Amino acid sequence: ENASSIINDHPVYVSFHSLSPAASGYLYLTAITDKCDKSVIDGFIAKASGGKAVITSHTYMNTSVIDVNMPGSKEPFSYTISQNIFICGFQKALIEAAIKQQQSTTSLYNDADFAKISETAGKNVEAEVYINFRYFPQLISGLAATDYGKTISALSGFASWSAMDISIKKDAILLNGFTNTKDS
Repeated sequence: ENASSIINDHPVYVSFHSLSPAASGYLYLTAITDKCDKSVIDGFIAKASGGKAVITSHTYMNTSVIDVNMPGSKEPFSYTISQNIFICGFQKALIEAAIKQQQSTTSLYNDADFAKISETAGKNVEAEVYINFRYFPQLISGLAATDYGKTISALSGFASWSAMDISIKKDAILLNGFTNTKDS
């Protein structure tokens, strides 16, 4: 299995996280098979960096994390393979949080509201978007003007989860989804 077939054969998950009141970051994840050797990914990333990067590694919770420092870049690109999941991004804290989450017994599927909303996902769509309203206001308020902060924070009580299917047509982007409200 080569690096490009990983993306073509497996869904890529992108999660958007609030890191602080003024900062946010992305985490990218995709499944890989046992047939995909770590050296294939290491080679692909080294080649993509054009040989100009300083590549180092560190260990977090017995898992090797590779840091790719490009000249002139503020943050290193970090990645790991943990439990056959390729995890990468530009914030080490998110990579390490994903490793910690994998090694815990807590799963998103243990959240009854998420399990319920995930059953509504479409089958023939280009993408799916899930919104966790417990964290959504914090994430959005960091991106919006401070005047809107109180209005946005009220969204945390609006619902528990939303799931939206995204279909891309020649002349339109279609969103279709469900929102799971909290029981009162």
